[in-house]
Amino acid sequence: IHGKNPLPIHSGPAVTLTMQLQQKMPSRRIIFHSLQGTQHEENQDNTLMIEADQLRLFIVFDGVSSARHAKLATELSKTFVANNYAQYQKSDRFRLSDLMHDVNSHLLHEQTRDLKTTYCAAYFLTNSPETVWISHLGDSRAYVVSSQFMEQLTRDHSHASMKNVITKCLGMADLSSKDFVTTKHPIYADQKLLLCTDGFWSVLDTHWREFFDAFQMKRPHNIKEKLYRLIKGHNTDDSTYILIT
Repeated sequence: IHGKNPLPIHSGPAVTLTMQLQQKMPSRRIIFHSLQGTQHEENQDNTLMIEADQLRLFIVFDGVSSARHAKLATELSKTFVANNYAQYQKSDRFRLSDLMHDVNSHLLHEQTRDLKTTYCAAYFLTNSPETVWISHLGDSRAYVVSSQFMEQLTRDHSHASMKNVITKCLGMADLSSKDFVTTKHPIYADQKLLLCTDGFWSVLDTHWREFFDAFQMKRPHNIKEKLYRLIKGHNTDDSTYILIT
């Protein structure tokens, strides 16, 4: 991940689901899992997956541990998206940046204070099967995985000299609409998309070869079991991922 591997890797409760995408989009399988960190009293991560007529939306949330109501922040964010996403959907586009900006406003207008969470969201449209759109705040990440490489698609919003200090997340009052950016990336039928929180990628960073080999397995059950064994006992932070194969 940091230039030490021979592979061209660029920086830049467990359930398996099957998702039949409409029109030209090939069938993709979804594997996701969330594991409480060894130093945490509760799991403050969350996930959301939505399958609508034209839209496939995936989000991981990571409650900021220094915030008093981190877990609640992930739950409120998830509920807001689930209840309101359709208002941001058009046949040929989805206003993900606007949606997440409104999630931030929703958290700030709650009576409960100190609600903060990172997120990484990705969506597909059925009329653009080889394109994924991604938005994120904080240090939750997106990767594309092929048989030859892993590429990080997002750049962490973190302090330059203190990587564990994030500079942007949901629940911050000084964010504007310009902070919510959605980027477009190609993704092909033989590639996988990984969304994950820092408790997952921090272990991936130090065991990149084992993770890469796990992603190459053919059966979702085997991938899930291998990733569980790699993470279990090694994640001091809550570890959550969604793998779209």
